[in-house]
Formats: sequence, structure tokens, C-alpha cells
Amino acid sequence: MIKGQRVKVSEITSEPVFDVGITMHLSGPGDIGAVCFCLDGAGALAEGRWLVFEGNRSSPGGAVRFMGASRDDGHDFEVTLGKVPDGVAKIVFVAFVSGPGAMNQLTYGHLRIKSADSELSRYVLSGHDFGQEKAVMLAEIYRKSGEWRLYLNGQGFAEGIEGVFRHFRAESLWEALALRESRSQEGGEIVLTPEQAREILEVLRRSAPQDDDPWPSQEEGGDEDALPVEQEGHRPARPVGKPPTIH
Repeated sequence: MIKGQRVKVSEITSEPVFDVGITMHLSGPGDIGAVCFCLDGAGALAEGRWLVFEGNRSSPGGAVRFMGASRDDGHDFEVTLGKVPDGVAKIVFVAFVSGPGAMNQLTYGHLRIKSADSELSRYVLSGHDFGQEKAVMLAEIYRKSGEWRLYLNGQGFAEGIEGVFRHFRAESLWEALALRESRSQEGGEIVLTPEQAREILEVLRRSAPQDDDPWPSQEEGGDEDALPVEQEGHRPARPVGKPPTIH
């Protein structure tokens, strides 16, 4: 698979459950983190529990689960599309640099689709694909015409993981993490415990850029299943509108 490609998930696998494995290696200092954002139809984070990462290992209902490191990948996510509710329209996998360094120091990276430890498809990345970006949207699994499709995005954020939060209109979650807050769902269910908030806060702080980097360019993702043309220098406005509420 290559950057910009769109393909039906059913053409990759017919299995009801599959894994998305992410591996990235840097030539310099810094660690790689991975996060999954599950978005609503407006492109915003559906709700705080739909941010899946090491500190919140499962979305509601187990539709997406963070499995940790596997034998061959640094970060593994298990996806069960049959458990994804109608309110979630897109599942986005993001990798980011924690600490110093940037994506142009990537010596090797891949995102691959697996089932029962068998590789079904692979998307390969290298530092030549990037500049000073500290976070990158690797792939999106999205609904179209009643079926799920895969889009290999590959677009970077100079602002790091904070820029991704803002892009998905999750400012309220970002602020809650920055304040080490946890909010309760009706019935007393905790979305993020204080320990989880502190854990991700530390990662997010380390991944923030040191300089006042500009807002990164983003490629407009249309609905056409075709290879998009690269758009250099395109910098959309920051997302507007009320961010999703973290209960």
C-alpha cells in the first residue's frame, strides 16, 4: 500500500476482527507513541472514551482496543468493526514523537493490517516522507456507502500530538488532561482516572515542539477512492465550533 491509497477493508480482510500494527524507528533520541482517535460524522473526537491508547486501552464496547507491543510491532490495536456504533464514522491511527526528534529522523516505519498473526497488507514509511513534523495521521478507517474503507493519510503535524487533538476538536479533552482532571459519566463511570490523565499528560508534554512551529498543512480527504494529488503549502484554518464535551 502507498500514501494516499483508498481501498475497501473487505478487499484486505473478511475477518470480523483484525489488528493494526504500528512500528517506527528513529535515528536520534525520542520515543514513538501511538493513539487511536474515533471520530463522529463531523470529524470530531466522538467522546473522551473513544481516545484509545496505553492509558485507556479500550473504547466503549471493545470496538477498538490497545493491545500493547506484539512480537513484531511496537503498538498493536485490535479492531472489531461490527462493534463500532453508528455514531462513530471514522477511526484514525496516529503516531507521534515523544521527546526530542521529528519524523524526518525515521529510519523505518510501517502500519500493517494483520489477522491471526498473518500480515495482510503493509504501508511503509521513511524519514524522506516528512520534515519537522512530530505527529502523523497514518491511516483512517471510515464509512462510505454502507461499508468500511481504508485511507492511508500520511499527513504530519508540526505541533505534535497537541495539534492532532485540536484538529479533531478535542480541546476540552486536551485541557482536561493538562489540568490532570477526570470527569465522571452519569452513573459514576470514570472516563479517565487521575492516574491515566497524569500518564498521558507526561507523554503529551514531552512530545510538544520546542519552538513556535506553524500550524501544519493538512490534505483534504475527499470521498473519491482515488490517489489524491499532493497539496504543498496548504494550511487550513484551525477547526472551529464547540468541541465535544468530556463528561
